[in-house]
Amino acid sequence: MQVKRKLFQSYCTALYGSQTWDLCSDNIDTIAKTWNRGIRKVLGIPQNTHCILTHLLIGMLPLPAIIAVRMCKYITQWCTSENELVRYLAQRSIHSFHGNIGSSIKHIMTIYNIDRSLLTKPSRCKDIITQHHMASDNDKRLAQQIWELISHGLIGFTREEVNIIVRELCTT
Repeated sequence: MQVKRKLFQSYCTALYGSQTWDLCSDNIDTIAKTWNRGIRKVLGIPQNTHCILTHLLIGMLPLPAIIAVRMCKYITQWCTSENELVRYLAQRSIHSFHGNIGSSIKHIMTIYNIDRSLLTKPSRCKDIITQHHMASDNDKRLAQQIWELISHGLIGFTREEVNIIVRELCTT
């Protein structure tokens, strides 16, 4: 199961170019839903598993948060570019919210309450975004219990009985 988790993390988050996507687009929601379905399929958990559990089970932030963190890193690269035009475009995007990148910056600032000055500090942005998506202790414990069940089963129970328990935990 750990191998499946690692493979998913490696292959299903290679979102090349996602830094330029418009985070306000409905397409992001569609991609995130598909990503969550993929997690459910890979881990063999019910398709109606609560979304808060899917990213905890795979050990990652939710997909929109991953893209937001990448966007902050991307903006930092733009702002520190040796090319004067690239730096100008970065500042224009940050201050006037033009285009997909500007729209996404505005979205990140609004959703995560990130100040404009922090956009060029990727580690600080990641901390804020991670904190925003911090799961409750109950959800973390539940995800850990589900992970143990799908990884190792339960002594004295058949695989089918364990699947019934997992289904109940994932959906109630």
